[in-house]
Amino acid sequence: MRVDKFGLSLLIALVCSLGGISAAHADTQWRSLNPDNTLLLELATGSVVIELNPRFAPKHVEQVKALASKGFYNNVDFYRVIDGFVAQGGIGESEYPANSLKLEAEIAIAKTDKFVFIDGNDPFAAQTGFINDFASALDTKNNTAWLLHCPGIVAMARNNSADSASTEFYITIGQAPRYLDKIMTIFGRVVYGMEHVQKLNRSQGIEGEDVSKRVNSKIISMTVMSKVKPAQQIHLQVEDTSSTEFQQSIKARRERQHEFFFKKPPQVLDICQFPLKTRIKE
Repeated sequence: MRVDKFGLSLLIALVCSLGGISAAHADTQWRSLNPDNTLLLELATGSVVIELNPRFAPKHVEQVKALASKGFYNNVDFYRVIDGFVAQGGIGESEYPANSLKLEAEIAIAKTDKFVFIDGNDPFAAQTGFINDFASALDTKNNTAWLLHCPGIVAMARNNSADSASTEFYITIGQAPRYLDKIMTIFGRVVYGMEHVQKLNRSQGIEGEDVSKRVNSKIISMTVMSKVKPAQQIHLQVEDTSSTEFQQSIKARRERQHEFFFKKPPQVLDICQFPLKTRIKE
């Protein structure tokens, strides 16, 4: 493959900006996922792995796991897939009202919640960073934190009532709709297979296009990973934001010291443009 001088310089700059990690540091950089708090979502387009977050949304995680264990989501549609926004799947909130949940939008910070600071110039929050490797915001005055609507997050849909979520969920597939922070319950994030979510059929098209003739994208199955047959399980590790290596990557992204950046960008870090790495566990 031929790479021109500009392309090579850009590649090197991007690697440096992400904070290159040596093989010697590989073991300390990674955290293994708990299969009891992981979902395997099988789509016609491919396999997707979702890490759940019971720290921020215990009741929603409990309900989604219970529904998945019953096969509730098998063969239902991603019926609302809007380009640049979300992919939403389920059967309709009005069809399952008995299990409505109270909004789980914020938590009181505990001493065990290690906040990894990213930036203090966010338009929606005083401070942004990571808590348990999830993009989060922190309110030091009220000692609260909440998860953020970055691309790839998984949250519960609801009706107008704040406490009306029950079964439907959505995955952010486009720009970060941060105006939804704290008014929806985020309970997980896609850590593997986001490209398969992006391939779902859109339910809205350009003006004049008849989208009713499109085939909706089906959920083949959604299962708690620990209950998947061992041969079909996907064992993953994700980047540990509390590691020394991750701190180095923050510094590299903030300073952009490579010569490619002959004009330095402002030292501002958008939390939603700070994706974490994932790898298959050996």
